[in-house]
Amino acid sequence: MGMDVGKCIELHNSVVSHASSKLPPYHQPKVERSWFAAHSLDASSPDLDIEIDDDLTAFLSGINIVIPEDHQHLAFTPFLIGISAPNELQPDMWEGIDEYKDFILLYKGTGHDPSGLVYSRVTHQVCFVRDPFDEPRERMWGDLDAVLELYLRSIESGKFVVDAEHPGFGDGDGLVTQGWRVAEWTEKELGQVLDIWDSLVNAITARLPESAAASGGKEDNGNEGSQPKKRRKTENVGLITVDILNKYPAIPHFARIFLSRAKKPRFTSIAPQLDVPNEAFIHRVGAELQSRYPDASLATPQHDLIDCPPFLLFPWRTPGVQLVSQDERDRWQSPRKPSLLDNRVGLYLLPDIIHAHASTLLLPFQLGQKGHVVMGDCSTVDRPAQDALYRHGKCNPFMPDHGTPLAAILVNWWEQVENDSWDVNASGVDGGEELWKKADTEEDAEDFQTSWSC
Repeated sequence: MGMDVGKCIELHNSVVSHASSKLPPYHQPKVERSWFAAHSLDASSPDLDIEIDDDLTAFLSGINIVIPEDHQHLAFTPFLIGISAPNELQPDMWEGIDEYKDFILLYKGTGHDPSGLVYSRVTHQVCFVRDPFDEPRERMWGDLDAVLELYLRSIESGKFVVDAEHPGFGDGDGLVTQGWRVAEWTEKELGQVLDIWDSLVNAITARLPESAAASGGKEDNGNEGSQPKKRRKTENVGLITVDILNKYPAIPHFARIFLSRAKKPRFTSIAPQLDVPNEAFIHRVGAELQSRYPDASLATPQHDLIDCPPFLLFPWRTPGVQLVSQDERDRWQSPRKPSLLDNRVGLYLLPDIIHAHASTLLLPFQLGQKGHVVMGDCSTVDRPAQDALYRHGKCNPFMPDHGTPLAAILVNWWEQVENDSWDVNASGVDGGEELWKKADTEEDAEDFQTSWSC
């Protein structure tokens, strides 16, 4: 087993080259060919504290290294500073521990040491360690070229953005990720959400009593394996007008875009006890958010906000919130950063480091007491919680952890409607708490699992 050295060198250098090409002339980094040359070492006899194998020596000899300068350091990705310096290959925390003697911290992360991509001298593979408490042996390992290709795809798709101002050059707190940020959402991600929303709305509309009567019963398209379809761009869209949304600049950007572009249904219930947001609701939550973030403006990018507020996208039909556990009260009702809106539970957009459209369903009751609630990675939640359903679990092992994308939850709702697990009446999706409680039963738990590859 060995590393594909040539491919790894090509991919690494492509990332560095792409990033450099997006920066203005006055922010161009100093780049040195060969890690050994960058650190004034002889590749044939580097005199390092740790022995490196031939594959790794060849890789380090062929890659471009960004040389840190005063107030100027182009990182490798938004969460990897770059190839570790010679004295960082074996972090202090690993010193003298036999279990770590075959590990090398190849790419240093932006978190607390040691974090980043760890290289195994035995398998010649890498794993992503998020923080000092991650045990490399318990992480998922993969070939370095596959990991670098993942990062390059994220760059080419616009998810990883090279930006000379955010984080700003010259800002000491932003040095480690200088030149990079993660796009809160991309047009592709937004398009996926809107397409799936349209399919969900269409599926419910086809089952409304008047639609069923007009068609003589349930519509049969002859394709049992139907999938959410792409929306027709000519349709009139918009749950909420832009004029109303613009009155409340504190409404997060993704929520604003979705509400202004999503197809408006002729029913009110999008899921059991969850309503489609209307103008009266947006006026209430918009005013509430604006009072919490009075300085927010339409010109402020989301990545410039110190705290991007959660947003209640699909409210529970009746108001009133009673959080059962202290842990949930700490997370949702913190005096420092309250998250609840309109005194309601429901589906919240809860932005994280990867997605502005990461979502959490907060219910008025706990799920998980019976131990059947399934997360996206097929594991079960370890303790009851009111926000236990639709948790993402472990996702891509070479990216930072993140929440469940909104699209994944909408797909699950579409499946529930298409499979007739949820009934539809004149108002939309029918039913109450009992339908959500099925997620904690052995028979129906898998029906609520979100299958989504990020």
